[in-house]
Amino acid sequence: MFKTFQTVCIAILGVSLSLFAAEKKPPAAVEVAKVIEGTVNPLQEFIGTAYYTKSSDLASKESGIIEKVTFQEGDLVEKGETLFALDTELLEAEIKKTQSSLRALLADLNRQEKEYARIDKLYQNRSISEQNYESVKYTYEKLQAQYSSLEASLETLFIQRANREIKAPYTGVVTTKLKDVGEWVATGSSVAKIVDTRSLEIVLNVPAKFLSYLDQDSMIIAKANGKEVSVALGSIIPQADIRTRTFPVKLEVIDPKGLIEGMSVLVSLPAIERQEALLVPRDAVIQKFNQEVIFTVKDGKANMMPVQVIGFEEGQAAVSAQGLVQGAQVVVKGNERIFPNSPVRVVGE
Repeated sequence: MFKTFQTVCIAILGVSLSLFAAEKKPPAAVEVAKVIEGTVNPLQEFIGTAYYTKSSDLASKESGIIEKVTFQEGDLVEKGETLFALDTELLEAEIKKTQSSLRALLADLNRQEKEYARIDKLYQNRSISEQNYESVKYTYEKLQAQYSSLEASLETLFIQRANREIKAPYTGVVTTKLKDVGEWVATGSSVAKIVDTRSLEIVLNVPAKFLSYLDQDSMIIAKANGKEVSVALGSIIPQADIRTRTFPVKLEVIDPKGLIEGMSVLVSLPAIERQEALLVPRDAVIQKFNQEVIFTVKDGKANMMPVQVIGFEEGQAAVSAQGLVQGAQVVVKGNERIFPNSPVRVVGE
């Protein structure tokens, strides 16, 4: 019991000393602006869901047995990185055989080319018959055609060998591995799934009455896990959900950091009718103690007020807060460094 009492006393003493130290600190320099009255489009909140815009099922262009897998599920892979390698033993043997045949044919072709050049001179001098000339020419052209055909066959084999490596089509995260070493894959069968985590959109369903107020200049606020997400209007899908009579609206996520597919996102869109409200500069509204607040200044001290943001209007935030009145001074610079009842010194207005 005595130890508990002693702990409480120490805690109270610590708080008192902190307050005393705060009182001894020089007033924080802040800049302020006045609360004004105006009109604004109120914001209506909707719940959206984050989705990856680039998601792919990787398929094999060739059939065969998987010889190597270079990743694990959840790995970040780079564009062009080999993820699967199929067995190429028979293909390599066919390539060597074709290359050998090509070398032998090239030797015959070079020899026949020289013979054709010799015969052509004789024919031009009318030293041999046309029949002999045509026979040599035909043999030379036939070997040329055979060489071109064999070259094409070798190129096909090289393509088949390249296709036996399944590569990442873009930089992303492999979410699912469907095949593993030793398994057979058929041509066109899926082997893995990959997503581009840098490319996301938010999809929400919006009643028709809000759509006419949405354009590229609309103020749209999106938050996930209490943090603001930078978004822009992407597209409005002109096909309503018959059950809810709402239309899908897609928002492009400009900075997807911290956002993953399936996360719930709170989105605020402009409503229909304008209404009167108290306006403060946007810089006056900050996050403090996991809530949106403003600081007003009175008698040289900062007074913290939790606020509800109703909407935005040309750099102003329309807010609702208990006790806030027109003409009050709100801190617009230096508010991130002060706390409730902090002594402040106004240096600009």
